Amino acid sequence: MYTLGEWVTIHNGITTVKSGGIACCLLLAKSINAKGIDYSKLENTFATSRIKPLQRGDVLVVNRGRFSVGLVGDDVPDRDIATPSFVFTLRVGDTAQVLPSYVHYYLNTRTAQNRMRAMQQGGGIRFISKSDLIAMPIALPDLPTQRRIAYLYNKVLQ
Repeated sequence: MYTLGEWVTIHNGITTVKSGGIACCLLLAKSINAKGIDYSKLENTFATSRIKPLQRGDVLVVNRGRFSVGLVGDDVPDRDIATPSFVFTLRVGDTAQVLPSYVHYYLNTRTAQNRMRAMQQGGGIRFISKSDLIAMPIALPDLPTQRRIAYLYNKVLQ
């Protein structure tokens, strides 16, 4: 068993302002789910700091309330798209060892969802801290098994 932080870097979403920041498009949290990401409702906004645009293979985790986990696929528009501050972007460092599609599958399993619920903190709107997500255990089979699992999971989602 490994921890998520051993295989991915986790980036926070951006803080937005009404004007005077860096122009970008914001992906709404409600557009993220296991079946895919809906890019039709992007909002033009301004970021308070430089953004790390979404790229193919990023795994998005909405870390407030119910946890939605989506995978950025080939259909990502060619634009600077950022996520709000309460969405983590997980980027796999070594895709020769870990498939982003497997991380997406794993974070949508009942086991991972229960772990994330157990890590929640806060009063009214509950959330997971970045450090808790980094320390979260992940079962990591060999690459051929990851490929088979991710392939079958994707078939189920279609």
